[in-house]
Amino acid sequence: LQKLVGSTLETVIASESLPPDMQFSAYRVFVTKEEAIYLLDTLILNEHRRILCINPAESLEPVVVGQIPTEGRSFLTDLFVTDGGTIYVADWDQRKVLAFHPSSETFTEVLQCPDGFQ
Repeated sequence: LQKLVGSTLETVIASESLPPDMQFSAYRVFVTKEEAIYLLDTLILNEHRRILCINPAESLEPVVVGQIPTEGRSFLTDLFVTDGGTIYVADWDQRKVLAFHPSSETFTEVLQCPDGFQ
């Protein structure tokens, strides 16, 4: 994972340098104004897709802030984090928008889109 500083890319964290259970393959990235980094992880560990947070102001260790079981078809797209810390993700295959609230690794379904996403 890199960030642009001036005209140079600087490594923030290298997934391969982490313990195997914390390595990731980022599909979507969202960075807050405080520069906390949220990732949709495409690696499936323990039958879950994960949302990770890396806060360089605190530590470069990724923290699992949400997990979604991979039973059935599921393809997480899009990621948004509010100023209050609520995380929204879209599940393309399930046609749902899910929310993770601060301090909770479980999700709530906030929107079902019967006709899919356009």
